[in-house]
Amino acid sequence: MNSFVRLILIFCVLIIGKNTKAQIDSIAITNTIKHRPFLALSEILTNNFLVNRYSAWGRDLEWAKVTPKDWLENIKIGLKSDSDGFDTNFFGHPYQGSTYYNAARSSGYTYWQSIPFTVGGSLMWEFLAETEPASEIDLNTTSYGGIYLGELTHRLSMHFLTSDKKRKYRTARHIAAWLVNPVGLLNANLHDDVMRNFTRADENDFKLNTSVSFGGAYKLLANGPNLSNFHFNYLMIHGSLFNRGNYKPFDFFILRSWLDIKSNTREVPLYFNVSSHAPIWKKDLNHYSILAISQHFDFMHNPSFKLGAMSLTMDYYAKISLTSKSFYIGSVKAGVVTIGSSNSEAAEYFNNLKEIPSKRNYVYGRGFAIESEMVLKTEYFGDITASYNNWIMYTKQDIRGLEISNIVRLDYYYPIHKKLRLGMEYYAYWRRAKYYDYQQFSNIKKSSYEAKLLVNIII
Repeated sequence: MNSFVRLILIFCVLIIGKNTKAQIDSIAITNTIKHRPFLALSEILTNNFLVNRYSAWGRDLEWAKVTPKDWLENIKIGLKSDSDGFDTNFFGHPYQGSTYYNAARSSGYTYWQSIPFTVGGSLMWEFLAETEPASEIDLNTTSYGGIYLGELTHRLSMHFLTSDKKRKYRTARHIAAWLVNPVGLLNANLHDDVMRNFTRADENDFKLNTSVSFGGAYKLLANGPNLSNFHFNYLMIHGSLFNRGNYKPFDFFILRSWLDIKSNTREVPLYFNVSSHAPIWKKDLNHYSILAISQHFDFMHNPSFKLGAMSLTMDYYAKISLTSKSFYIGSVKAGVVTIGSSNSEAAEYFNNLKEIPSKRNYVYGRGFAIESEMVLKTEYFGDITASYNNWIMYTKQDIRGLEISNIVRLDYYYPIHKKLRLGMEYYAYWRRAKYYDYQQFSNIKKSSYEAKLLVNIII
């Protein structure tokens, strides 16, 4: 997906922030919508067919010119690796999977019921739409990432259209909904019950907190700081995790998306990032603590590193109210990385040994994820956020090794006006890796440190 399309998606998300208290559908698809399994299946099949035929007829790509013989061969071979680039595998394929998911989600199915459609669409593509063997990476990222981005875009498109007749900018909101969830909006325009579900006024008033930050990111070097890029950051907090009552997957989620524009380079200077998590189950232990199971989607294409991870964690949250407008929230999360990746010198070396070098300058695998975060919000002295993320990934396909990535982030924002704050951020990344079959890559150590000065606007 090119940078222009990414900027469009960011623009769409920004429109959401027009209302700080937005009416969001906490139940989403209900039994008021008729189940349409054949509609969902036909849309998934049509999606795959059109993409394949465009690639074969429009772009004359050999891998798309499949025959029944290729189908049988793919099934016989099974899952292999592929040579696609990092952006394609860890963002492009999840977005493709989200269209499978939303074909089912907007055809009357719940979050859980839409999962088999997503996996089925991915299997169909991998084994029937390419002459190359089915890709293990693609199957995982399209399925896991498609489920996550599918529910996320479903919620965003519903926000665009909720209470449609009572809100301003109707045309812009409908365009934005089409951009983030084209399959869902197609079904909404085909069937009145789907459209009513998208546009109805929900009785529950869900909080939607959004803000944008922009400023400069300075590399912390031995000889002093150096301006490395312009930084733009968007934050959305949907719902309230500490609301008691019936909880559905994604009734609460946090979405962070940021764009780094690198200075002094003739290459493509845009670096797009997304980090999001959403509880799919939660249990209220008492009024101030919660146990949850969360999905995570991380796509980080930083000027200094690449990291992609789709994880599932068990979480513990605790909240302490200090005053009526001041509170502390702390959380600890630990679980598994269902599929993850990291840029790697060993991957570049290994691929250069091949007769036809691939685009793979990263490794992939599975492992474990650990996260700890604290938020201190005060009425007069600003907000402090601190987080630590750790990904441990074991790579087996192509190159056997161990990748350990860490990120520490510390933010402070001081209020200077009702909706305007000045902020600073410390961002540290360090990586340790070793590969068992290559002595020269048995002790890799990389790190990157940044300080950011930001202006923050609460929308």
